[in-house]
Amino acid sequence: PRGLSSNASLSNTYKSVTLHNKYLQLNIPLVINWEHPLGSSLQLELNGGISGSYLLHDHIHIFSPGSGHYFKDPDLIRHWNSDLELGAALRFPVGAKWDMDIGPMLQYQLLSTYPQDFDVKEHPYNAGIKIGLMKKK
Repeated sequence: PRGLSSNASLSNTYKSVTLHNKYLQLNIPLVINWEHPLGSSLQLELNGGISGSYLLHDHIHIFSPGSGHYFKDPDLIRHWNSDLELGAALRFPVGAKWDMDIGPMLQYQLLSTYPQDFDVKEHPYNAGIKIGLMKKK
């Protein structure tokens, strides 16, 4: 698991500690994929969709900018959420038995991580390059 370093306040002194954020999430995507040939061996793929997620277990520390401290409160994390997913890729052969996909992808969390009555709004996103290797049928 990833650690998060912090200067946690203990009385009037500061001590460096490592906090570990851990969670287990169930995610069910609904994605539409469109494929278009660009010649005999190259194919363009566009996809988009939405996914629903449920937080099954969490052990998360939240930073409060006002106090400068970390705290843990399971009620301050939204357990149901949804994401928007968009992507594009080029598919091409890699040898006789394999195809490869490579292209950009974006995932954006539609609802804030925190409930509506919490002052902080957070909508994380992931952007990157997706690479896939598929065995031909």
